[in-house]
Amino acid sequence: MEDQNNDAAPTSPAGALPPKVTGIGGIFFVSDNPQATREWYANHMGLETTDWGATLPPVAPITPTR
Repeated sequence: MEDQNNDAAPTSPAGALPPKVTGIGGIFFVSDNPQATREWYANHMGLETTDWGATLPPVAPITPTR
């Protein structure tokens, strides 16, 4: 396999690059009993849910100590 170099000069005007996506994702699943599933997550995981799902709070990055 050949090595590829992606360090080409930007081709957009004045070197402006579009913003990069730093993260997006989630867990999506289907349930035969959504109400029971929401209750389980509330009781066992402490997640407040709505008809549209739940949002987890952001977590601070772990900084290794040496």
